[in-house]
Order: sequence, then C-alpha cells, then structure tokens
Amino acid sequence: MTTRFLLDENLSPEKATFLAHRFGFDVATVSTASFLGASDAQVVAVPEHEDRVLIALDLDLGEIYHGRERGKFGVIVLRLRDQTRESVQRLLEVFFAAHD
Repeated sequence: MTTRFLLDENLSPEKATFLAHRFGFDVATVSTASFLGASDAQVVAVPEHEDRVLIALDLDLGEIYHGRERGKFGVIVLRLRDQTRESVQRLLEVFFAAHD
C-alpha cells in the first residue's frame, strides 16, 4: 500500500515531487489541488476524505487535528527556525529515511 500525503500550501510543490521520487509516496498538494487560499477547515477535509496524511508548517492545522479532528486524518506539523526549501527538504529526507 502506498503512503498518501497532502502538502499544505506553505510547502512548495517541489516537495511533492521529491517525496514521490525519493520514497514512492503518493503526494498531492493544496496548491495543485485547486485549494490555494482555502480555509483550514476546507484543507483538513481533503486528507480525511482521501485517506492522506497532511504535512504542514502551520500550527493551526495541528491544533485543528488535536482539538476536534483526532483520528479522522493524520498530520505532520514541521517546526523549523529555517523554513527555506532546502531546510524543509533536508528535514523530510531525514524523517522519512529514518522511518523507511
């Protein structure tokens, strides 16, 4: 079974390509899923209905999960001081390689 993710709009679509090629994941993005600018409630509905794990830099999405959506979908909230594309990709590489 392929692991399925949804990247929030604050993560570049390049990360979807990276995760798909490096780890074989099925990765959709909010920006390419016609949800750019969508409310947090609209965003969290996608992984719930598509059986995806949401990856975001936005703490609000983690709070929505923790407060009222726990168990309906998975979420990974990335917390980095340096949120450059390179730093985010390095963190994803290390995290998923460790869990591969």
